[in-house]
Amino acid sequence: LLHVLCSLLVALLARRLSGQDSVGALAGLFFAVHPAHVEPVAFISGRVDALVASFGVASVLALLVARGERGPVRLVWQGLGCAAAVGAMLSKEIGVLVPGLVFLCLAWDARRSGAPWRRAILSGLRESAGAFGVLLLYFGGRQVFFPAPGAGSDWSGGPSLGGRLLTLAGNPGRASVG
Repeated sequence: LLHVLCSLLVALLARRLSGQDSVGALAGLFFAVHPAHVEPVAFISGRVDALVASFGVASVLALLVARGERGPVRLVWQGLGCAAAVGAMLSKEIGVLVPGLVFLCLAWDARRSGAPWRRAILSGLRESAGAFGVLLLYFGGRQVFFPAPGAGSDWSGGPSLGGRLLTLAGNPGRASVG
């Protein structure tokens, strides 16, 4: 089911970016049947690949729809696009590329609509700012809760904020941590 959803989303994205129904149908069909990456369909452990693809393409589609809307409806579509970007990033690490894909697709759509390249690029940057903001929050959250250098430490070698919060949550009576 997840692969079918992803194939439909790819078809919708290709249709939107090309402006032709036949291109969308062929892209969705090709994505559905091409055997280059069968793990998401064949094995349950590969479902994260289908999840990141579905969330990523849904993010692009939602932000493309938001570009044509005004007022509160635009904000709803932008929120859905950013939420889908979060879903992609939380599904698998490769999801951090979604904001870049969003930017490229928004710039391409603006260019296809007749805007000069400079204006299309600036429009893509402006309209993908929410997705890049989500990316910054994601990286910030990773640093806080999952620091890299040593278990439970931040870059300075002390206990991480996430580690301190988890310690306090587990032992609320403890006055000071580390």
